Amino acid sequence: MNRPVTVPLAEKSYFLPVCLMFTAVFSLTGPFIQFYSVYLDSKGLNEAEIGWAFSFLSIAKIAATFIMSLFADRFSKPHLCLFFAGIAAFAVLCATEIFGISGKGLLISTVLFAFCWSLCVPLSESFGTRACRLQPDLSYGKVRMFGSAAFIVSGLLCGYLIDRHGVGVYLPLLAGMSLLTAFSAFILPDFYGAERKKLTLDSSVGVKPLLKDKLFMTVIIGAGIAHCGHASVMQIAPVSWGKLGYSGEQIAAFIGIGVIAEILLFWNHKTLKKYFTPARFFLLSGAAAVIRWLGMAADPHSMFAIGALQSLHAFTFAALHLGLIGFFHERLRGDTHGAAQLLYGAFIWGVIMAPAAWAVGRISGHYGASAAYYASAGAAFVGTVILLAAPYVFEMNKKLQNRRAKKA
Repeated sequence: MNRPVTVPLAEKSYFLPVCLMFTAVFSLTGPFIQFYSVYLDSKGLNEAEIGWAFSFLSIAKIAATFIMSLFADRFSKPHLCLFFAGIAAFAVLCATEIFGISGKGLLISTVLFAFCWSLCVPLSESFGTRACRLQPDLSYGKVRMFGSAAFIVSGLLCGYLIDRHGVGVYLPLLAGMSLLTAFSAFILPDFYGAERKKLTLDSSVGVKPLLKDKLFMTVIIGAGIAHCGHASVMQIAPVSWGKLGYSGEQIAAFIGIGVIAEILLFWNHKTLKKYFTPARFFLLSGAAAVIRWLGMAADPHSMFAIGALQSLHAFTFAALHLGLIGFFHERLRGDTHGAAQLLYGAFIWGVIMAPAAWAVGRISGHYGASAAYYASAGAAFVGTVILLAAPYVFEMNKKLQNRRAKKA
């Protein structure tokens, strides 16, 4: 009788569990990002209050991400953090629905939900990049694109359900996706343990070395500034498109166009890496962002114009993201990548996005949506300059210090 062959953990394929994780996390993220401003608008919040809600969301993300970054590379089974984040998000959404919280009370539930949701995306990114590093034949772009596809499908489903049954289906849908996220985290293999055995990483390394790394901090701050224009899309675009007469399904389709383009970029990640350095990714992202936000400032009404501008999301977000992933691999030690992903998420979606969300609400409320998009284009230009200049400035400064040390 033949005994079944047991495959060592480090040799098992992580493709399916990592794909399921990205699918679950972005099935929660899709409806949340695409329709949260619409949900708040339906509950009686004005533009300024929606801006405050997104600012509070970003502040909660800062707190959650910094707390988790202290343990990202130390905790023996960090995927359980993702499990508990999904369960906690489910509990907050259920409480909001059961008690019928509305109006300004939603600001409190926004903070609580954001604290839980804020952990999900950077944790999943950290787990995904670790799995790909442990199994070199596993393409990050190809597993990550499952998240992008889930973002589209879940958004379309949410738009369809809102059109047919009203905004009342929104929170129950998010609650279901939160449970799916918890389940996907629960069944993840312990590839952290496998990585420690295979690569003998120093588990004592955490966030402190990164906070002291001036080049790393400058780059993620620049990335946050370049990225903050997406606050305009999150807060203004869905409401504006709805006022133009577009349905929930069409709004989700507009956002889905950008994510489809993002998927194509992720799919070709390995090929692009041969020709694109992180700096080239940053340049591509910055140029596309300036074009996209200036185009949105022109207040396009036609489906074709909106779709064309949305397709630039592949570059304004995905190219920036891939550039940062490449920068991490080139510049950072492997045992700091988990904390780096969390700090990156904290600055992109928190430290920079909090004031950006507040500013978008104030600017659009007082001067109109076009003014907010013009400000976004200016921020994209400034952020890209920082991203491109920082490595050269620090390298020149290092050479200067070495020369001075030799003379001394």
